Amino acid sequence: MPSRSLALPLCALLVATACASAQKLGDRAAATGDWKSAEREYAQAVRDDPSNADLRARWADARARALAAASAHARACAAGQDWDCAWGEADYAVRLDPGNADLAVLRRDAGRSLGQLRLQRADEAAGRGDFGGGLQLLAGARAVTEDPGVRAEAARRQPGLVSGAVGQAEGFRRAGQYPQAVALLSAAAAVDPGVRPRLAEVQAEQQRALAAEAARLERNGDALLGQRRYADAEQAYLASARVHPGGRAAALARDAAAMREGDAATQARDWPRATRAYQAAVAAGVDPGGAAAGSLEAVRVRRWAVRVRSVLARPALPDGQPWVGGRSPVFDAVMIGARAADRAWRDEDPSALRTAIEVARGMPPENVPELVTVVELGGRRMASPPRRALYAVPDAGVVVAANGYDDRAIALEVLQPAAARDLGKVQVRLGDLVSRGRVVLYGGALRVELTALPTEAPEWATVGPERAPVSAPAPAYGAPARPASW
Repeated sequence: MPSRSLALPLCALLVATACASAQKLGDRAAATGDWKSAEREYAQAVRDDPSNADLRARWADARARALAAASAHARACAAGQDWDCAWGEADYAVRLDPGNADLAVLRRDAGRSLGQLRLQRADEAAGRGDFGGGLQLLAGARAVTEDPGVRAEAARRQPGLVSGAVGQAEGFRRAGQYPQAVALLSAAAAVDPGVRPRLAEVQAEQQRALAAEAARLERNGDALLGQRRYADAEQAYLASARVHPGGRAAALARDAAAMREGDAATQARDWPRATRAYQAAVAAGVDPGGAAAGSLEAVRVRRWAVRVRSVLARPALPDGQPWVGGRSPVFDAVMIGARAADRAWRDEDPSALRTAIEVARGMPPENVPELVTVVELGGRRMASPPRRALYAVPDAGVVVAANGYDDRAIALEVLQPAAARDLGKVQVRLGDLVSRGRVVLYGGALRVELTALPTEAPEWATVGPERAPVSAPAPAYGAPARPASW
């Protein structure tokens, strides 16, 4: 009930506002002597407020003035044989005063003369080859008079006009000019229903042609989209949508426009703006090749747990001697298997990797060096405590905010402090790591596996089974400091 009580005053307010507007327009027209407009606006005001006596009086006055002016104008135009004007003014006057016999006669006579004039003009149009214009004049002649003579003349002229229009339309159709062909056939069908089947055939052919052209433009847009020429692709899709509305081209145009905006924002390294743009591209509902989703993933800045999953060192020095300690029969026996594992330090060979791990774990303890792993990322250096191992699975790291365009490098170096020896150093662009999720790096005597997974942990928090300060200093060659392990 409360909503109803509010709705009634609101309705009354809207009616009053509309009424006031119509009255003002009527007053303005009356002030300039435009009695036709004044009559029309006052009539609307009276319909909005029927009980307003003042409005009804103004309407009656404007109506009388408009009627007098139209009647006088109609007679003047008839005297000057301006039949378009005479019929139009007389028709208006008769609608204001339907019972006026003199006005009815004036309209009838003007209509007959106007009909004859339009038939003459139709002949002239046909002589110029303008069959569409001729048919419109023919229909116009019939619209203004019921005179039998005019009707008979119209019927006599109709077949020639229709035949000419159909023949001309066929020429347009063969030339692929379907709008002109359809316009001519529509004009012919308006006076001769027998043309309607041909009109329907040509309209269907037009739709097929439009669909084919739209598909061509869409394919062009697809090619441009694949080249990341998003502005050109957008224009191709918009052209396709104009040719044949209702397909997927409009959505593809939105996708291309959003991708264009996203690329511009990415170039400016404006990640929030780029994220919004690529989100809009995904929301367009079309994503050829997953480009929008991929771009969104690449620019979205999020926190990643960057972990050192494994570090594998070669079992011996390049000359075959142990990293530490002397040679022994056990060492030599283990090194026989090392030859089969050599590919593990060059490429992803699962079988070689398994053998390399077995070799590392089978190395005599006296030949296993004490190593320190140092990681540098974002200006921070993290170091492990010295460990005796040729194969380690730290599964530890740090949380960093990044996206696929982050140019910072994550570098890992393995040192043998006791021998002042560097086993190797590897590095990867942070953006590449978070985009791929996992990388395996080869350098010197090292094989290193790194991973990056999304996390909710705070930036620069350490992750993994063992925790350590991220600012632990890297040890110098020689006797190392002993930071907490990570």
